[in-house]
Formats: sequence, C-alpha cells, structure tokens
Amino acid sequence: MRKFRAKVTSKNQLTLPAGVSAFMHVRPGDELTFTVDDETGDVTVEGPNFAERVGPWLGRWREGPGRTPEEIDAWIRDLRGERE
Repeated sequence: MRKFRAKVTSKNQLTLPAGVSAFMHVRPGDELTFTVDDETGDVTVEGPNFAERVGPWLGRWREGPGRTPEEIDAWIRDLRGERE
C-alpha cells in the first residue's frame, strides 16, 4: 500500500499527485467521481473508465478483417484509373 498527500488550496482545489494520476490513467480534462460513505466516512475516488475514454472513437472504424494489401492496391489503382 502506498500513501500520497495532496494539499487543498483556498479555492478547495487539489493537485492529484503524479503517482496517483499515473496509476489511475488520469489526463488533463478527465473527471473524477468521489463517493462518500455516510456511515463510515470512507471516500472512494474513481477515474474515467474505459468506455468513457474510448466512447468518442467507438464506431469510427469498421469491424472485421478488412481488405488485404493486394485488395487495397487494386482499389487504389482503380481510383487512379490505372489498368493492371
């Protein structure tokens, strides 16, 4: 178990220690979720999950094996109007 310290500023902001941000894969602009257990006072911090991180990219590429290099070359030749 490792411990990290962060100081809260006068604006209630804190800087996430580098070891924590690296471990959580947190990047600038990411949002963290803080969950407070009212009974125990425990605080859980969650970083962005995989779906949130890749969500904007989902569906941009087609699935499946795609074309072979030979098929791509033939397609490019066809686009250029070249004959084989």
